[in-house]
Amino acid sequence: MAHFIKLTNIDGSKTLYNLDVVVSMDPMDTSTVIQTRWGANKVKEDLDTILDLAKAAGGPSAGNQQLLNG
Repeated sequence: MAHFIKLTNIDGSKTLYNLDVVVSMDPMDTSTVIQTRWGANKVKEDLDTILDLAKAAGGPSAGNQQLLNG
């Protein structure tokens, strides 16, 4: 089952992101870069906000995946 969260793109539009295809999320000065299997996008939310949204959506729960909080 896919895990979706809604985030705000840098241009202000909203996009539904499937956490199951995210490769990495990297903080920038005023945004976060989300790298997926198909490319990268910038969103306005910071990593802590994205982590809270992911937890509320059920977070990664398939197989042996773990959400590491550093």
